[in-house]
Amino acid sequence: MASKILVDELAPQSHATDVTLTTGKNITGANTQFKITGGSSGNHLSTDGSGGLTWVSPPGQGLAGAYTRRLQADYTTSGTTGTVVGNADTWAVDNTSGYASIGGTGSTSSGVFTLADVGIWRIDFYCSMGRPGSAPWERLTLQTSINTGGSWTNRSEVRILAVNAEEVNGSASCIFDCESTSTHLFRMYTDSGTSDNDVVYRGSATENITYVNFTKLGDT
Repeated sequence: MASKILVDELAPQSHATDVTLTTGKNITGANTQFKITGGSSGNHLSTDGSGGLTWVSPPGQGLAGAYTRRLQADYTTSGTTGTVVGNADTWAVDNTSGYASIGGTGSTSSGVFTLADVGIWRIDFYCSMGRPGSAPWERLTLQTSINTGGSWTNRSEVRILAVNAEEVNGSASCIFDCESTSTHLFRMYTDSGTSDNDVVYRGSATENITYVNFTKLGDT
């Protein structure tokens, strides 16, 4: 008959720091149970690769952030001079029935967007525009800055061809690593092919016509 040892605590011998179960050996039995103190409900143990264990929270599930801002009213550009689409009062968070955001929703000032959080973001811009003039094209560029708007980098561009009074749609996207919400900014910059052109970006306070989707993919 095998021997049975009943103990309330295992302690290392000869002032050692560890109690080791030899590799390949098992502790079996219908009522076998190990209890390890510390941690919180839902935590799991993480190893540092050198035998050290710590309690950690499980990684988050799903997207880290997501929201939509839309142009609330028509915005008209003028001539070939480049301009930032929208101003402080025209970009608003989507409030359509059924809409929901994840995390914060950022802010805008004079058409410049401050993202809701640091991290790697996918930015998707969609627009509908009318062209009352005769310009051969309209160019819209997604731009980002990492120095509080001191300089801007072209990230992606869409050129929309149209003739008199046509209504056209366009889109552009980019991935942006926002390391600081104070210094890392985003905007839509537009210009056109001739001086007699006024382009109207269509906006609405009740539905998304010209709008931006922001999706946080992960940490910076």
